Amino acid sequence: MGKEIVSSHGRIDGLVNNAGIFRPDTVLDANEEGFERITAVNQHGTFLGMATVAPILKGKGAGSIVNISFIAGMRGHQAIAY
Repeated sequence: MGKEIVSSHGRIDGLVNNAGIFRPDTVLDANEEGFERITAVNQHGTFLGMATVAPILKGKGAGSIVNISFIAGMRGHQAIAY
């Protein structure tokens, strides 16, 4: 996909990964599907973006990748019932 973007727009100067989801489930309420969804967005999506753009930035010798997280990933949370 990175090569297609360069072909269409001429260049890639950087990437900002700014997607994340949070589910306040307890371990007793969580399920595998929800866990996989969180992992897909928060980890796999970030990796795929970097893996796509990094070779292009390395090839041009410049650029930035910024990965943004949110506070929910930095601390534990009490179970919240909705």
